[in-house]
Amino acid sequence: MNTSSTRRIVALAVHAIFLIWLAGLCPCVLAQDLAQDTVGSGHRPHPDLGFFDAALVNCQAWRQADVLVKETVNLDSTSLARDGVVSGKLVRNERWDRIIFDLDKSRFAWFSHRVESTTEFLADQDKPVVTSGIRQECWICNDDMVGTFHVVNGTPVFWRRKDYAKDEAELLKKTQVPDLRLLWVVNRLIPYSRDPVDVLSGLRAGIKFESASERGDTVRLLFRSHGIELPVEVEGMFREFSFDTRTSNPTGTVYVYKMKNGTTLRGEQAEIEWDDRNGIAVPVALHQQRNRLAGEEMVDMELQWLSLNQPLEESVFSLDQLKAKDLVVKMIDVGR
Repeated sequence: MNTSSTRRIVALAVHAIFLIWLAGLCPCVLAQDLAQDTVGSGHRPHPDLGFFDAALVNCQAWRQADVLVKETVNLDSTSLARDGVVSGKLVRNERWDRIIFDLDKSRFAWFSHRVESTTEFLADQDKPVVTSGIRQECWICNDDMVGTFHVVNGTPVFWRRKDYAKDEAELLKKTQVPDLRLLWVVNRLIPYSRDPVDVLSGLRAGIKFESASERGDTVRLLFRSHGIELPVEVEGMFREFSFDTRTSNPTGTVYVYKMKNGTTLRGEQAEIEWDDRNGIAVPVALHQQRNRLAGEEMVDMELQWLSLNQPLEESVFSLDQLKAKDLVVKMIDVGR
C-alpha cells in the first residue's frame, strides 16, 4: 500500500471518528456564534479527534526537501483627514527563502533575501518619505559544523564556523532555520527551536474545546484559549481550526475575541492551500490577515517544492560555498 492510499485511509478513519463523536452530542446544536453557550462545552475531553495528530504525522513524513518560499507582507496604517491630508505609513516587505533539509542526516541549508520598504506620510513634508533596506543571510549545517553569513545593505556582518549538537531540536535552536513542519500551527515563517510534538502538546494544553461543526468537506473545531492575560474589555479568546475531512489537512485558523459587551471580533485569520507531492501533502500557499493597532497587515506566501524525499545535491550542504559572491541571490533565483 502506497503512502497516498495510507493517508486516505487515515483521513477517512479520522472523519468517521468525528462523525461518531458529533452524533453523541445530539440533540445539541453546535452553534458557531460565541454569544450562545454550547451544551457540553467544557465538559468533554480534548476532542481534536485525531486531526492534529494526522497533520503532524503528515508533516513528519517530510524527510528531505528543497523548498523555495516567497512571502509578501503589506501593512497599511494610513488615514485620510477631512482636509484631504494623508498620514501614516505604508510598509511592504518581500522575502525569498530557500530551505533545504535532510532530517535523516541532520543537514540544513537556509538562504534568505529580504527587501523592506516603508513609505511614511508626514505632516511637515510635501512628499512622502521612502526608506528601504536589503538583508541577506544563510546558514549551512553539515558534518557537525555550522557556517553562517549575514549581509545587511551590502555589508557583511559576520561569518563563522562552530560545532553543534547532533540533536535536531538543538540544531534548529542554534541555527534559527525556519521549520516548515510547524507552518500550519504558527501561520508564519519563523524559526522554532522545539520539537513539533512538544509544540502540539503545548497547543493542546493551552486550549479547551468549545464547539464543532461540519459543512461540506470542512470540519471546524473551536477552542477557548486559557492561561493568557486578556485586556479588561475581552471576556475570552478563541481559536478555530478548519480541516479538510477528505485529507485531514488543516486548511485555516481564525482568532476570535468575545467582548464583555456581547459582541465578537475576528482577529488574525489564515487560509492554507495544499497539494500532493509523491503521495504526501505539502502546503503550497498561505494567505493571512492580521488586524494590528498599526493597521491591517496582509500576508501572502507561496511555497514551491523543488523536491521532496528525493536525493539532494551534496554541494548545497558545503560550507565552502559561503565565501562565494552573491551566494544568496544565486540560490533563491531558481524558480523566481
